[in-house]
Amino acid sequence: MYAVASPGLFRVSGENPQLTLHAGLGAEIGLTERVYLRPEVRGRWLAKELRGDNGLVDYSLGLGWRF
Repeated sequence: MYAVASPGLFRVSGENPQLTLHAGLGAEIGLTERVYLRPEVRGRWLAKELRGDNGLVDYSLGLGWRF
């Protein structure tokens, strides 16, 4: 299990960049010595929306191979 958190920038073409914050949880699940799955969930918020509940939630599932 692991936790992540980071600030960032969000910009749509022609607009000024906006500060963002994201935080999430994930896990690395070994299938073999070299192959693993990596499910993760992250919440993302624009700085001006931190007071409200207008964030986005991202879910992902990665498949990794160790060299």
